[in-house]
Amino acid sequence: MVFAVLVAATVATHSPAFLWSGRPSAGLLGGDYLHEVSGAELQNTIAGLASGAVAQPLVTKAAAVTPEVLAVFLHDELATDDVRTHGADAFPVLQKLLADSPSSLSIPFTTRTGSLSFEGATSVAADQAERYLEQNPTLATNGKTDVLLIPLPTNVQAGKRGGFAEHDALVGRVAAAVAKATGGNYVALLTGAGSSDDVTHFT
Repeated sequence: MVFAVLVAATVATHSPAFLWSGRPSAGLLGGDYLHEVSGAELQNTIAGLASGAVAQPLVTKAAAVTPEVLAVFLHDELATDDVRTHGADAFPVLQKLLADSPSSLSIPFTTRTGSLSFEGATSVAADQAERYLEQNPTLATNGKTDVLLIPLPTNVQAGKRGGFAEHDALVGRVAAAVAKATGGNYVALLTGAGSSDDVTHFT
């Protein structure tokens, strides 16, 4: 698993990315992708998943059904080196999500040369995401992919295991709510960025 790979690696200039889906036919490559992936390629991956199109190198075939919800968790304080430093114990919920999901992909080495942008995404605060889903049930049944941009709170100092565990638990709760609302027809992405200035979204 990618966590074991990162424990043995020394990488300070990359951000990890983790994708998982409640359906086995999401189109994801699957497993661990250990080559470097640019921010543009990651952005194209999200666009491909939303439209049902192939988006090399991570989406290798068109999905049988596009997801009702595509949740993008942005953990601005998470770098690949953090996973290497703290190991799998700091991210037990994420590990379980990846292991239990019918389709998942880990990309430890993503780069940023410009802002990440997710056109058409709706930004929802992480602590409001579960309520937002309850108040907008049609997101899970409207027959189109709704992209939710969920920035994780930055008030927990990076580098502290307890802070990562708090974020890990929050991702788990929101992912569970998305899975329940959509009956499993969803895709989620968790990725890190060097700072909040590296992320751009449109509403």
